[in-house]
Amino acid sequence: TGAVLSDLSVGRDVRHLSVNSAGNRVFVSRFITPLLPGESTAAVNTTGKGGEIVVVDTAANSLLQTIILQHSEAPDTSISGRGIPNYLGAPVITPDGLSAWIPSKQDNIKRGMLRDGQPLTHDTAVRPIASRVNLVTLTEDHVARIDFNDAGTPTAACHDPSGIYTFVALEGSRAVAVVDTWNH
Repeated sequence: TGAVLSDLSVGRDVRHLSVNSAGNRVFVSRFITPLLPGESTAAVNTTGKGGEIVVVDTAANSLLQTIILQHSEAPDTSISGRGIPNYLGAPVITPDGLSAWIPSKQDNIKRGMLRDGQPLTHDTAVRPIASRVNLVTLTEDHVARIDFNDAGTPTAACHDPSGIYTFVALEGSRAVAVVDTWNH
C-alpha cells in the first residue's frame, strides 16, 4: 500500500542500509564520521570514537547498539598509515551472516604541521580501506582491516556465493580488489 509501518530516528549522515537474512537487524552506516573531540584544535581525541554503524532491532523498532570503526594507529609509511574511517559505504554481510565488510577511506587526522609537526603526503593523508565487523559480537575486528595501498576510494563491496572472496570496488583506480574473506 505504500503506507509507512514505523519509523526510527538513527541520527545524522545516514547513507546506506543493510538487512540481515533473518530480517531482525538493520545495519545503518553513517557516511560521514561524527566530529571528534578537539578535531578543530591541535589535540584531537580519538578514544572510543570513529566511524559508526548503527544497529537497529527491527522487532522492537529500537536502536540496539552503535558499532565503532576505531582509529588506526598503524605507522605512517608508504604502505600504511594512521587514521579514522570516513565516507563509509554499505555494510556488506557475508553469506554465513557472521560478519560484514564496510568499504571506506581512512583520514589521518593526527598528522600535519599543527598536530604532529609532519607534513601530509599522498601516502599519509588518506588511505583506502575496508573494515570487518563481527556480527555476533557487534564489534569491529580491527586486526582484519584491509589497507588497499596505492588505490582509489573503496565505494562498494560484494561476496561470492560461498563467502570465500570479497570484491571491493576501488573507484578512482577503476579496479576491483579481491580479498580472501577468511584470511583477510
